[in-house]
Amino acid sequence: MGFKDIRFSSLRLGSELIELDRCKVMGIVNLTPDSFFGKSRAQSTQAALELVGRQLEEGADLVDLGAVSSRPGSSAVDEAEEWARLEPVLRELPKVFPEARISVDTFRAGIAERSADLGAVMINDISAGRFDDGLWDVVAQKKLAYVLMHMQGTPETMQNQPSY
Repeated sequence: MGFKDIRFSSLRLGSELIELDRCKVMGIVNLTPDSFFGKSRAQSTQAALELVGRQLEEGADLVDLGAVSSRPGSSAVDEAEEWARLEPVLRELPKVFPEARISVDTFRAGIAERSADLGAVMINDISAGRFDDGLWDVVAQKKLAYVLMHMQGTPETMQNQPSY
């Protein structure tokens, strides 16, 4: 049996085991002013909660919160700014939508750890572990599901002569 023959039938999200018998839908909520898709942006905690509510109503299985823009040409914000955008939503979301499965789009170990402590069950990492050496340790210690993304360079430079 080769790797291509392996079928994954479930995914652990926190204490829950979800079946992968059908495609799962992830709603995206960007807590940034400059994400490339305007309809995913929420500039306040209330706006974020309203967007999450609509996404869950429309069938989202998970909700991914991002507080650093990864649009091509964007500049990264520091960890304090990322957490300032993310923390209020992470604190309120489980109170309003206790059934929501929360993913956090971050490449920082500190953000991942604090997010897990507030209920996140998945980390969606645009850097594939390249930007913070401690991220995978946090993912393992907190038993988080992990999405490993691919990107050349950084969001600021990823469109400078990309080649595949």
